[in-house]
Amino acid sequence: MPLAMIRFGDGERSSARIQTISVTGGLLQVLKPLSSGAVVELLFSTNVGSVLAMAELLAPCCPARIGLQPFRFIAMDRTELRKLRAVIASSWKTEGERSSASANQKSGPSEALAIAT
Repeated sequence: MPLAMIRFGDGERSSARIQTISVTGGLLQVLKPLSSGAVVELLFSTNVGSVLAMAELLAPCCPARIGLQPFRFIAMDRTELRKLRAVIASSWKTEGERSSASANQKSGPSEALAIAT
């Protein structure tokens, strides 16, 4: 799971791991719940370069100390969006190749693909 750097409006910083990502948002693995509704800068590295975007933190999935916190993208430069789409496409391709390989070993419908980096 890639590391994400989070910068709040007041300059405070935090980090999290990206659990799942899409062009509309994703899910962060956090050590402690972050402020729901906060607008943050989110920076994370991918195999095609770093992606920087503005995101809104949504309510945590559960109040556990280490948990998952969803976010949605609210602003992203066109170049950053292109990189994010490339990462997602390569993830689908990689998952598709794995599914094809396992389908050759067993018959039956393939499972849905999760978009995760």
